[in-house]
Amino acid sequence: MGNAATLTVPELPKQFTVSVDMPTATAAELSMSIPGARRTSDRSVECTVTDADQVLGLVVVFYELALSAMNAKAALFMRRWLQ
Repeated sequence: MGNAATLTVPELPKQFTVSVDMPTATAAELSMSIPGARRTSDRSVECTVTDADQVLGLVVVFYELALSAMNAKAALFMRRWLQ
């Protein structure tokens, strides 16, 4: 703790780019409703934001979209399995 005064705050970048490979093309398509999102492939989406709060918000939204896509797929798999 004696050297605490010599520690420097790291400089953060001015922009952050979050790229996600979604489990389905439909989830990637739904991600396009996020302002500033752009499609980089059939299942991939990228978004550039300016602060850490926006990065966390994107992570939450992308997670929820991916989870709902996987839940929809799981329902189809279970339906086949139960027949």
